[in-house]
Amino acid sequence: MKRLLTVSSRRGHLSCLSAPAISPAPHLLQRQLARCPSSSRRHVSTNSTGASSVYQMTRDAFGRHRRLAPDCLIGTNPLDVADKALLAEYRIESNLAETTIDKKFTDETGLDRSVLLNEIRDAASKQPQGVDTAEIGPSGRFKYFHIDDGAGIRMFYRVPVSSGTPTEAGEPEEYLRVSFHTEMSGPTSLSVDEMFIARVASPTLGGTDKIIVRHIESGNEHSIAIPNLESLAFGPNIKDIYYTTTNRLGRPDSVHRIAFHPVDGFDAPENSDILLHDADERNFVEVRRTKGNRWIMMQSTSKSSNEAYLVDGDGTLLVRKREENVMYFVDCGDADDEIFLLAHKTNNDEEKVESDCLGEEMKLFTARSTDLPLGSFRDAKMLYKPDENHSIQDIDVFSGFVLLYETSTQDGKQRISICREDGAASTCTVSLPEQIHECVQISLGQNGFFNSSSFRFYVESPLRPPTPLEYDVEMGTYCEGNRVDNFNDEDYFMKKVFATSADGTAIPMTLASQTTPGIEGQRPTVLVAYGSYGEMNGPVYDPALVPLLRRNFTIAHAHTRGGGELGTKWYEGGRGMNKPRAIDDLIACAEALTNELAVTETHLLGVKAFSAGAVVAAGAANRSPSLFSALSLTCPFLDVTGAMSDSTLPLTEHERDEWGDPYTIAEYCPFTNVVGNSLPPTLVVGALDDVNVPYWHASTYAMKRKQMLIQMREDEVDDQRHLGETLLKIEESGGHNLIGFRLNVSSLDCAFLISELKTKSNKEKDGKVSMLGMLWNTVV
Repeated sequence: MKRLLTVSSRRGHLSCLSAPAISPAPHLLQRQLARCPSSSRRHVSTNSTGASSVYQMTRDAFGRHRRLAPDCLIGTNPLDVADKALLAEYRIESNLAETTIDKKFTDETGLDRSVLLNEIRDAASKQPQGVDTAEIGPSGRFKYFHIDDGAGIRMFYRVPVSSGTPTEAGEPEEYLRVSFHTEMSGPTSLSVDEMFIARVASPTLGGTDKIIVRHIESGNEHSIAIPNLESLAFGPNIKDIYYTTTNRLGRPDSVHRIAFHPVDGFDAPENSDILLHDADERNFVEVRRTKGNRWIMMQSTSKSSNEAYLVDGDGTLLVRKREENVMYFVDCGDADDEIFLLAHKTNNDEEKVESDCLGEEMKLFTARSTDLPLGSFRDAKMLYKPDENHSIQDIDVFSGFVLLYETSTQDGKQRISICREDGAASTCTVSLPEQIHECVQISLGQNGFFNSSSFRFYVESPLRPPTPLEYDVEMGTYCEGNRVDNFNDEDYFMKKVFATSADGTAIPMTLASQTTPGIEGQRPTVLVAYGSYGEMNGPVYDPALVPLLRRNFTIAHAHTRGGGELGTKWYEGGRGMNKPRAIDDLIACAEALTNELAVTETHLLGVKAFSAGAVVAAGAANRSPSLFSALSLTCPFLDVTGAMSDSTLPLTEHERDEWGDPYTIAEYCPFTNVVGNSLPPTLVVGALDDVNVPYWHASTYAMKRKQMLIQMREDEVDDQRHLGETLLKIEESGGHNLIGFRLNVSSLDCAFLISELKTKSNKEKDGKVSMLGMLWNTVV
């Protein structure tokens, strides 16, 4: 086995997003803003039952737990007595949560929870499906999509592009079928000629990961077992497949290349090459084919710096040597002189960053392969610098132009711009159709065909499902066949409003609700929180929220610092040492909703969060429990102190820049800072096989809260205003995204929020004038 490169640098970046069903050309930045806090496959075991015993075992013996393996739940591993006892207890807790919520929901509404489940299912069915979601492949010959049958089978289809234009296609043909009962479907990659598809296959019942390559027309397959396989990419030709593997902690640390022969299959594994290896636990490696299909790009990345390489049959080119607190991202066209780089500083301390011409926000550069490796970015040509009111979020390269995905640094409104090769002088902004509300969320399609003159993007809102739009750059118009619903429907209301945080910063929120005649005054409101990893907590269409909107709830998406809604600086302002600011921001949003905006009242306000968003939501509930009357946490990251103090857990070293030093973490960690009166009614949901956020984050937090509630009642504490019940539901499978269980969990969550945030009066209270009525009159 050959080793070509070894990285000894001590810095690097997260790149653990799974590829979509067909991933011919991931966008430049898609790979790294992943919702993946420190995780582990380690699980809790105890030989006793009861809230107190589980809590003590899971915390006091934090580093000594036996693993409750996901595969043991389906009979491939015998459970010992302790594991069986713990599993039985979780089943009891889960049943108690469902029974309690169902009874309260029925008592309050007279309805069965199945009504909510059907509403969510109906809302989900309105999202684009099948051929409407088809994305074009790298040669422009076919468009690809998949359909899930709801019973664990995923069917993959493609449709030929019938007239040579990406917007017209023929009849679909099925070319692959995968059963999740036997295989966990991982990342996929199409060959450039679209004759083969390669995929990562992990046996559900245990066993070694495989690369499986399928000839699409004949259905013939070749496979090879690769232990600890993470991701893969077809090279510029079909003779090479590149893939990444993980170390014992699950961190992607190596990039490999193996020869593939269409007739005979793979070379022996021992003949593969290791192109890149990084032993630093702070760094993740990744590999992908560039958009123009000219190169393979591989890189080692941390939260604050990276180092990238371009690979072809002639060798490996270093793009730029790693520099502390400088991050750059690479994509390429189909020629040697079409190398595009987005670059910025990840630390605003001018003395610590020597790179000239870089700032906190991204700038777009272009270079030739003969310029590599770059010394300073002054050696490259600056193609585009956004104005002071905008930030580049992502780019997509095409033959003759670059697509810029930007956001306003003032209010988070998004726009798409087209940049020609002569730079900003010929950059123009794509105007949205007049039916589209300005508060919508915009996301780019896959757009895998480099030579296309058109591109696809999606618009959506909490009130309208994603709508695909095709724009022809040469014609400067939208393509024929676009179906655009009216996002300015008079029956609904959307508005961007602001709260003032503790340090005076204006924090935007997007409000959405029905404009139901006769409903005045404050409404039940759900504040949706995230504020992590630079990801946008945008006003997206979520079928799980539709039953709430139909019942006159207001949905408020809080765009706190730590997210990416207002650009890179906004993200930096709420991560690491600044993480407590994100909690300040969410508290400010809650206070604004109940005070100056008068949208709701504290007895009608709940907060909802998923994954890393639980740090912000539960942190705000700890600090200001009187602001909230319900707390919903799904697959929540809660024990930041425990996770970040154990270097044997995956991602711990990599995540330190995201969560801060031990002193900062101790200030805001939701688990550590649970106190006696921080107990609004809470629903906590986790999954035993969640490897992004292990289930013990949910279970230990819930058990600690239950124990505190028991103790306070035993001690007859006078102040019991927030002695809300804590309900715990642990799914036995489904992973981080609760696959197969999402409908049930979503309906349970809706029933919980409806029951806890019941409207006591539709009339205005305490002399407050509802802002909703005034805001409706200013809807754009």
